[in-house]
Amino acid sequence: MLEGVAYRLIERGLKASTAVKIASAVLVALFVLYSLLSAASWSVASRLLEGTSLLPSLVRESLALASCVLAIWLSLYLLSPLLAKLFSRPPEGDELFLLEALDDIGRAARRRGRVGVRLSDAGFPNALLVGNALERVILVCKGLLSALDKEEVRAVLAHELGHATGLNRALSSAYLATICVAVANALPTSIVMAALLGLREPAELSLLLAAFVTFAPAGAIALSIGRLREHLADMHSVEVTNADALVRALEKVEALKARGPASERKPLSRPSSLMIALLGVVLRLVRVHPSTEDRVRVIERYCEELS
Repeated sequence: MLEGVAYRLIERGLKASTAVKIASAVLVALFVLYSLLSAASWSVASRLLEGTSLLPSLVRESLALASCVLAIWLSLYLLSPLLAKLFSRPPEGDELFLLEALDDIGRAARRRGRVGVRLSDAGFPNALLVGNALERVILVCKGLLSALDKEEVRAVLAHELGHATGLNRALSSAYLATICVAVANALPTSIVMAALLGLREPAELSLLLAAFVTFAPAGAIALSIGRLREHLADMHSVEVTNADALVRALEKVEALKARGPASERKPLSRPSSLMIALLGVVLRLVRVHPSTEDRVRVIERYCEELS
């Protein structure tokens, strides 16, 4: 994907922090280009529908779709701290070290504003930052505490706190904007596709092509933005905690995911092995997080910079 720009720059000797920032700038530039192309498709569609009653309907429906996406995101943005608290509990007993660790990380990062931490009884090893400008909560799954030691958990907390830093938040806004532009551009693109195919009105084929033309590049940009955000959060963790602990945490979580429950590990026949391999390729293309190997490589290069 497009985050590969950063990896190639790092391989050529560029600093990891600089490489990630350059890749972020490239993605923002691609988003601007994508937005300009979307505006062009609107212009062409408007000319094709000029003088017809379909143009006002096209504008209304496209704005409605984009507004719906924006409304859903805004609702989740405002309600996510409340939902996190509703389906979690505060730390207790041996889990109270999370509060002290988060305070230490906040002081080391010179962070203003308090971030809370809540526990979920889910057994899988995971943690995520949820919240808005008024309140943020790090939701930690119980499985993470049983899989990692305290130092590794601290590194994970620092990683999640890194998602609230300036550049990370800016990329998050670009992620949302990319999706909204793609949704708003789907219908005018179908009009243009129908005209190119000689159809009098959008049909199933033109709608399918329009969906691919609008969402494939938007998806590539959005997924790459998400992966670069993970690298930025990793670098934040390295700055305020222990890089070795973060690497150990990533490798342990990766091993647990790869192993899976014992009941699910069954011998695979050759056809099913091929299907699993093909599915693995697809999942690597659409994964939200970078691979552990890529993350470790960037972390190691960033540690060299700091030293």
